[in-house]
Amino acid sequence: DRRLRWLVDVRIGAGGLQALIGIWQFGLRGEGPEHFRILGGDFFRAYGTFEQPNPYGGYLALTTALALGVVLEATRRRYVSWYARREGNPDVSQRSTDSPITPSTTLPLYVLSGGAVGLMLVSLVASWSRGAWLGFAAAALAMTAALPRKRSWSFLLILTLLIGSVGLYTSGRLPPSFIARMTSFVQDIRLEDVRGVPINDANYAVIERLAHWQAALSMVRYHLWTGVGFGCYEAAYPSFALINWPIALGHAHNIYLNLAAETGLIGLGAYLVLWGVVLWQTWRMTHRARGMMRGLAIGLLGAWTHISVHHLLDNLYVNNVHLHIGVLLGLAAFMIQYTNRIISIYDR
Repeated sequence: DRRLRWLVDVRIGAGGLQALIGIWQFGLRGEGPEHFRILGGDFFRAYGTFEQPNPYGGYLALTTALALGVVLEATRRRYVSWYARREGNPDVSQRSTDSPITPSTTLPLYVLSGGAVGLMLVSLVASWSRGAWLGFAAAALAMTAALPRKRSWSFLLILTLLIGSVGLYTSGRLPPSFIARMTSFVQDIRLEDVRGVPINDANYAVIERLAHWQAALSMVRYHLWTGVGFGCYEAAYPSFALINWPIALGHAHNIYLNLAAETGLIGLGAYLVLWGVVLWQTWRMTHRARGMMRGLAIGLLGAWTHISVHHLLDNLYVNNVHLHIGVLLGLAAFMIQYTNRIISIYDR
């Protein structure tokens, strides 16, 4: 129990520290890399110790989801317990608390998680990473669906969240700079050959991604089943590069296209099966686990959802983020074994 809490404390605490660094880089330091200037030049994109905003935003979103899962489940359990006591139903109140053999969310962890969530959300916005924003929005929907014990409430909660988001957008209460950042790339997305597209400062980042996607699709076309070789996208890139984009970025800025290019449809299929199993097992955990374990399961479900969506626009297996993902996978494996053991004890 102590080791589990220590691991969770360290993961969330590290995310909080990274968030503080990002907030300092964003608006308190007063200087930064010239190409990271945003909002009229008065602020800079946050990048933490990652040196790049996109993997930094991805790391923050993964850690925020984990901490938010702990906070949401602990809050839900406290509300259920309070409501049962108010209604004079001690049996329900007793069931809402954690059993002696199920780790509970302690007050220090609850406070740490809540404070870290606030800091990390601010720094996630400061990263100015559209992929991280979209991924975390999807993660929030998945966590909302998993939060109620009664799945019939999931649809209502998701509908409420979507209506609230649309209401904020249509009412003009969201900052115009945020809206512009999220919608400006839509006009540059095209499903055609981008070799003849004029390049300017406004569309450079989008066209660069599309060019590398097109190169990856060319690799798939010529090496459909087995690809050009695992890890060989950059080495094979010169043979498939578009005329205006001779420099490889190391990956295709889309993990699915990147894997299809390197390992063919066989490798891509194996990857999708792997993450499909991880998502399914974690979803089951949100229904079977109790106490802090359920909060962590909800957080992990959000983390996997974020990875799946963010990987449509980027590759998070860089800047040592894969080590963080490995820790989360290890945590998920332990939780599955632990929960199955607890259920078997209850069944006896």
